[in-house]
Amino acid sequence: MTSLPPPDPPMNPDSTKQKDPTNRLRLSKYAMFLGAVGIHKFKMGNKRAGWIRVAISIAGILLPIVPGFLVMFIIGVIEGIKYRRMSDDDFERIYLIGKKSWF
Repeated sequence: MTSLPPPDPPMNPDSTKQKDPTNRLRLSKYAMFLGAVGIHKFKMGNKRAGWIRVAISIAGILLPIVPGFLVMFIIGVIEGIKYRRMSDDDFERIYLIGKKSWF
């Protein structure tokens, strides 16, 4: 009686995933235009950083002495430019796999 070879291990879905350069560019646009409310952070799966941005922006709107919305907007523009300038591999390694929250 001949034995069958062992079954192949299940494939890791991430290993077959193709890099999508438009994802990085889309996230950079979100960061530059909607970065004050953290939309790009939510899209990257980093909900904590997204909610922190929302809270700071709302505090900046409700309390005019705190420039929270302006600060979050400037940080978003800086992050958007940074996302746009880095390679897809670096972006994936730092922000999607490494889950870096800020800058």
